[in-house]
Amino acid sequence: MNATQWNTLTEFVVYLGKEGIAEVEETEKGLFIKWVDRSPETLRRQEAILKKERAEKTEEERAAKLLSEQIEKAHSTTKVEEKV
Repeated sequence: MNATQWNTLTEFVVYLGKEGIAEVEETEKGLFIKWVDRSPETLRRQEAILKKERAEKTEEERAAKLLSEQIEKAHSTTKVEEKV
């Protein structure tokens, strides 16, 4: 740390947290550091996962909507048949 702008390791860790390079959590036991991976490859992979989850969610919503429409249609036809 002699050749850096930070006097202590704690100051350096706080800097990393402020810049968003790492997630820093201060607890009773001390500082806990979690590195945040912001590489382009990782970001692309995360976007692909999000797209896949959104697509699955929309497919589930479509299936649920279709099922509810079929249930309503079945109820309406049974009501018509009961009246006749």
